[in-house]
Amino acid sequence: MTVVKKPGDIYTILELDLSEARDGEEVIVTGYRIIRLYLDGELKLAIKEKDNPQIDLRYTSDIISGHKPFKYLYFFNPAQSGKKAILLVGKTPWFLATATRMGAVQLLDTDGVTINPATEDTLSALKDNVASGVKVQKSDGTVINPATEDTLSSISSNIDVALSTRASESTLSSILDKLDVALSTRATESTLSAILERLKLSKPRLKNITTNSSAGTVDTVTLDSSPVASIMIHNKSDSYTLYVSFDGGTNFKSIAPGGVLSVDRIDKSENFTSIAVKSDGASQPVEIIYQVYV
Repeated sequence: MTVVKKPGDIYTILELDLSEARDGEEVIVTGYRIIRLYLDGELKLAIKEKDNPQIDLRYTSDIISGHKPFKYLYFFNPAQSGKKAILLVGKTPWFLATATRMGAVQLLDTDGVTINPATEDTLSALKDNVASGVKVQKSDGTVINPATEDTLSSISSNIDVALSTRASESTLSSILDKLDVALSTRATESTLSAILERLKLSKPRLKNITTNSSAGTVDTVTLDSSPVASIMIHNKSDSYTLYVSFDGGTNFKSIAPGGVLSVDRIDKSENFTSIAVKSDGASQPVEIIYQVYV
């Protein structure tokens, strides 16, 4: 096995006859860059060490080592009659070359095996594979040949049937009538305006209070002059239960020490502006956060 070396001042040309199998043939050549000029077969390369990962030169046309040169190249290839490779090794870090012709174009199948697209047999096989790969199926899954006149006629008939079963003009008219009815019953502008008014709320407001100095005595707490939309009451006492009434003191809801009670979506028509509170303890702290309608 031989690799023909043609040294120059700033580059070296390597020519490899791929009809000879190689399993890590060593070539000593100092360089910074490897450019594939021609390759019409399979050739792999390891740099510096034979056991380093192999680079498939079928897929790589330019290898740059940067500012650190290499000296040892190792080549691997199966025996391929009539195949060859030509590589250019640049001897300087700034060496640059562009290959405008890289030999025969390789066409690979899905397994990475090289195929020759230039033969009549290959083109015929490709045509047959493409033709066999196109399938037209009936609704029951039966494969049919789309190229026959009968097939095209059948497809045309099926399209006609599909079009003949489309919605009739009277059906479409009926649907439109129902849409008109639905649209006619939509909310009026005044109704929507009233809804929007009810949705306008203030930013959250904070009120801190203490319960009556006599345990169990009810106090009325006025929150705001505007109707309250939502409220959260925090019993800040660590020991005593707080009681809150929303109906002027008739019914009370208990809040355990450290507990929270919240009420949302209070209707504006309720005109809710105050609460009644009492505690099992005297002068207990309460925190109230609320929003009003604006």
